[in-house]
Amino acid sequence: MDNPTPAGNIKRYVFAAFTFDVETGELTRNRHTQRIRRQTSRLLTILLERAGSVVTRDELRELLWPDGEHLDHQHAINRSVNQLRGSCVTILGIHGSSRHCRRVDIASAPK
Repeated sequence: MDNPTPAGNIKRYVFAAFTFDVETGELTRNRHTQRIRRQTSRLLTILLERAGSVVTRDELRELLWPDGEHLDHQHAINRSVNQLRGSCVTILGIHGSSRHCRRVDIASAPK
């Protein structure tokens, strides 16, 4: 992922060809906007705040569910990552080529 930067006083990140508004959960590219789900929005915020660093599943679990909610965290993390990938592809499909998805790569590392 490129080095995302907060834009102005509003908590907004600009990375690759995207702008992400943390407050509204809106992901935008070339004036095409998609609102992403709250948990997926939280995941994207964590990844952008730690851009260039490896974020482990244990760290994601602690950050996404700080109260230790009892659920299948592995499945929930996978679902959020897939939803985030899908949102990027959807926006790219509206305008542009899916080959640009490589610039916004959310990689899963083996255990």
